[in-house]
Amino acid sequence: MKRRDFSKNLALTTSAMVFPYLSLAQGKAIRIIVPFSAGSGSDDGARFYADQLSRTIKRPVIVENKPGASGLLAVKEVIGQPADGNTILLGSNSLISVNPVMVKNLGYDPFKQLLPLHGLAISSPAVLTGNESGINSFSDLTTRYKNSQSPISIGNYSEGYRLVGEWLSQVLNIQSIPVPYKGGAAMVTDVIGNRLDIGLNDITGVAPLEKSKKNQDPSHHW
Repeated sequence: MKRRDFSKNLALTTSAMVFPYLSLAQGKAIRIIVPFSAGSGSDDGARFYADQLSRTIKRPVIVENKPGASGLLAVKEVIGQPADGNTILLGSNSLISVNPVMVKNLGYDPFKQLLPLHGLAISSPAVLTGNESGINSFSDLTTRYKNSQSPISIGNYSEGYRLVGEWLSQVLNIQSIPVPYKGGAAMVTDVIGNRLDIGLNDITGVAPLEKSKKNQDPSHHW
């Protein structure tokens, strides 16, 4: 995304479409502000493309994490900087389309203060549970709720994933409690420790867990 008066948001790509904007912002390192904590799928993607972008345009590109307040801290950081193309926001559907609906007194107008610059990736959410949880399917989740009559705790790290959790609750006809996190890493830790029934994570954030199965990582997804 970018600010209406200049480049300000999602520009993580090596496409030549970005270069006209970035060529106007010479002299300083480019900062990419990520609204989630380190270890999330978005953070991993940001760092990968930042490296590719830096190699392509021959300029330093730095990734900075500013999680919290449903992305508000990251957005305010970007909007508050000079519109010189040196500060870029890793945007997401949560920041641009979900927050205006879910968050009262948002503090920014994504349609007036931000402008899409280029797409980065499209990914699907994954449901995480601990190997010792006994939850291996939605049927297991429904059974647990019926047997305990206790709300199912569903971890998320964005308003978009919170909506996914609310949708699951309606579809499965269960009660749930949304548990917000600043990023996927802390959420996964609580899932593994069985302090959280399930967690909703970006599929790219789950990929490292799949790779670590050989090391007997006590978590899985479906």
